[in-house]
Amino acid sequence: MAGALDAMIPVGLGLTVQELANLGAFGVVRESVKVFGGARPALVWIQFALVLPFTLFINADQYLQHKIIDKLCPDVPPPPSPPIVRLAYAGPLGHVQKWMATDLHKWLDMDLHQWLGLLSIVGLVLLSFFVGLVVLAAIYHAVGCIVQGRNVGFCEAMKGVPRLWRRLFVTSFVNMLLVLSSVAVFIIFVIIFKLAVPSKHDLLPIIVAVVGAVFLIPIFIIYLMFQVANGVTCFEEDYGVAAFRRAKHIMHGKWCSAVLLFILLAIPTTLLGALLGSPIAIATGFSWKLLVLVVVYVIFTSYLTELICICWAVFFFSCAATFDLRAPHDETLAASYHALPEDGIAAPFCEFQVFPAGSVILISVGLEDITQVPGKMDVAVDESPPTGLGLRRQQLRQTGPCEIYKQATEQMNRPTLRSVMLKVAFPFALLNFGASVLLTSRIPNEPSWQVLMAVTALGLATSCLGLLVVAATFFTVGRQYRGEKVTLQEALRAMLGLWPKLFLTHLYNAGFMFAVFMVSLAAAMTIIFTASSDAVKYFAFVVIALVLIILVVAIQTLSIFATAVTCYEKTYGWAAYKQAQKLLQRKWNSVPLFALIFYVPVWITGTFTSYLLKEFPETSLWMELFRIVSYAIVITLFDQRLLVSGALFYFSCFEKPDEQNVSDSMEAGYHSIASQEV
Repeated sequence: MAGALDAMIPVGLGLTVQELANLGAFGVVRESVKVFGGARPALVWIQFALVLPFTLFINADQYLQHKIIDKLCPDVPPPPSPPIVRLAYAGPLGHVQKWMATDLHKWLDMDLHQWLGLLSIVGLVLLSFFVGLVVLAAIYHAVGCIVQGRNVGFCEAMKGVPRLWRRLFVTSFVNMLLVLSSVAVFIIFVIIFKLAVPSKHDLLPIIVAVVGAVFLIPIFIIYLMFQVANGVTCFEEDYGVAAFRRAKHIMHGKWCSAVLLFILLAIPTTLLGALLGSPIAIATGFSWKLLVLVVVYVIFTSYLTELICICWAVFFFSCAATFDLRAPHDETLAASYHALPEDGIAAPFCEFQVFPAGSVILISVGLEDITQVPGKMDVAVDESPPTGLGLRRQQLRQTGPCEIYKQATEQMNRPTLRSVMLKVAFPFALLNFGASVLLTSRIPNEPSWQVLMAVTALGLATSCLGLLVVAATFFTVGRQYRGEKVTLQEALRAMLGLWPKLFLTHLYNAGFMFAVFMVSLAAAMTIIFTASSDAVKYFAFVVIALVLIILVVAIQTLSIFATAVTCYEKTYGWAAYKQAQKLLQRKWNSVPLFALIFYVPVWITGTFTSYLLKEFPETSLWMELFRIVSYAIVITLFDQRLLVSGALFYFSCFEKPDEQNVSDSMEAGYHSIASQEV
């Protein structure tokens, strides 16, 4: 297998197909920077002949739209806000606010000059859209030639643009329809919501926040699929709806990398817009300082635009390589990546074929064909040991948070884990929430020290009892991973044996959390007393909140891994956290999506429940019992899914490809789960 994979080298990038498939978000950015900074003639000419003028045109377009809308709409003063928000008001956000602030009858009473101004805005938007497709087609064509191993010039790269432009237009039109459909559904829901719910309802802020998040999720997914669909349109035969369908297939297992890549590319764009803004859009007069700022802004934006396009093109090749390597070996597969030759007609330049009966992988790169007779090369079959999860170790190494979610659902449906959830986790959640409700309803407006002591004792007791649930769940998942049968009695015995070690390990987690919150509180108090303006306070609080969220997510993930190390290896306490940090070295890029899938639902449920406890403390007994049982069921499902997925995440990180770097104690961790006791 290794020999076959080593022979498959895409000429332009200098990576084997396996390395190309294993590229994460950081790897995609690294390879894109190499391509971008490699002094490729086509990309250099595209940068100065297309991207730079296009960026200048976009800024001039924003300036013209700003002037036209100022004449069409009433002069709505911007709300008092930090400078960044006021800067956003000067751009598209301000246009939307002014349009919404204008009554409908004023639009109907516009004269001919105003209608011409409105049509000019539409024309400018369409013109920028059409020119943007030309730039996108040129960049993707050049990247395809580079991956093919051809060092083409600017004129050769532009020959494929006309054909690509038509295909990209159809794909972009489909993307526009999908986004507009999501917006239309959201508008209809808002109209129905306003008619059905009074404006002063207590749950209005929470409902608005949830609806907004649900509305943004499909648009975000459509955006990620659109970026990969552009690669399908340029390098394969599909376009339009078929390109989106193909993009969904090849992105399987790459969603976490796509989300992280979007975040990595959005950070410099957001910082550039926040620090410099669009100086052309907010310009009020000419000055040499403004001219220098405009030149710097346009140059940086143009370089960033081309780098973003290259990143998504490289990400497409990584997705396609992953899709082909994961294809079943008992079916014929011929998945072609198409580059654009000099005449602009798509032709396969990197073709992987997997023949029946697990024979070989053939690859043709550029002008050179590497063909072998079946049986003369290493068989590309996953020979890694199987696990009790239905996956081999090699497959488990490549699982991301989305696949872990599916595996966690399958594991939770097994009899033993279901028994642990119903007979251990659910009674604990019922006891925990019932005691919290009882204690909350008895707390006066000014609690005494006895009440505070009772709350502290309740928190310590629930934390200690919760470790029993954690121990039983991790032990059961570990036995299922080994493919062995486990009973509830064995899980309960292991639960009692693991509890002391888990208690010591989680003491460190409590210390870490306490230190982080105290430092954040001290920083917030310092800013409150020393900040000179509200803008500085807003900016500082946003930075503190982001840092706090990042640290909490990192500590929580380390705690889950340290728990797994404590349960599955002969290490606990501070050594467990060291081991957890080593295991997470190659999986940190999956942590943000893991947190979004598994942490956020638990936090939202806890926050919503706390709100219900605060706003509705006095209800009937039956309603109180119904609320307690309902919350216990929901929080049990979320917590168990988090624990099971954490254990599976540990196993996917533990089984690294570079086995030579794994110590003997870690290697023995695969089989360190005892059959009867821990």
